[in-house]
This record gives sequence, structure tokens and C-alpha cells, in this order.
Amino acid sequence: MNDHDKDIKVGFVGMRAIKTVLSVFICFIISYFRDASPFYSAIAAVVSMKEDHETGLTEGKTRLKGTIIGGIYGLICLLFIDYVDFINTNIYLEFLVFSLFLIPIIYSNLKIKSSGSVSLSCIVFLSIVVSDKAVSPYIRVYERTLETFIGVIVSVLINIIL
Repeated sequence: MNDHDKDIKVGFVGMRAIKTVLSVFICFIISYFRDASPFYSAIAAVVSMKEDHETGLTEGKTRLKGTIIGGIYGLICLLFIDYVDFINTNIYLEFLVFSLFLIPIIYSNLKIKSSGSVSLSCIVFLSIVVSDKAVSPYIRVYERTLETFIGVIVSVLINIIL
């Protein structure tokens, strides 16, 4: 925590808590006007909010890398399963494919020297591949990625402004 955050308190909460609440509130507002769920943007805002804007920006970049990698592999996996038709007729085979896709996801993060984004990439990937199958894979990836970007950008901007 930097000196600025230590000095500013409103009652029993510090500035970081206030910035987090404001970021989540803005994510809710944006999602409301987009007619979308605020779930992923709010989570991204909470996780990206740090004690100072430099740390928040670094965390935000890591989250964005992880989201992009998880999103790309999520789309590839869903298209692969649609292409190889017999996979989606056997749930165990589908689970195996989902699980095996974690290997290139982890490898890709390590290859770009972004070990901090490994878990997020895996989470994004899993949230895409196990989400509503009635929705197009492209829409699933787009929505999940966009929501995370919104949360990170809001959090970073609030952290810089306040």
C-alpha cells in the first residue's frame, strides 16, 4: 500500500476499497446499457484494482493477456469440437478435449513469459467452453473477452483518476 492510500480513509475503509466499489458500480452500469451480464467485468475490476495505478496497470495487462489467450484457445476448441462431430456425442471425450487444451494454454503463457496469466487463461478458456452451447462460439468468446476488457479498463482508469 502506498502512502496516499494509507492516508485517505472514509470511516473504516481505505481508498482501495472505495475505488473497487466505484469500479464495480461502473461495470454494472455499462453492462446494464449493453444488456449483458456484469459478472465477468465486475470480477475483472475487483481483481485488477491494486493499491496504486502502476501495480493496477501491470495486473490489468496480465489479465488482458490471459483473457486473449484463453479466448483464442476457447474458440479453437469449440470450432474443433464442432468440426470433429463425434466428440460432442460423448461427454467424456468432450471433457478430455477440454482438459487437454489446458496444455497449450499453459505453454503459450509461459512462452510469452507471462506466468502470471496462466490461471486466468485457463479460467477464461473453461468459462467459454462450458458455457451455454446454444450460443455461437464466436459470441461466447467475444462477450467473455469484452466483459473482462471492460472491467480491467474501468479499474485501471479509476485507479489512475483517484
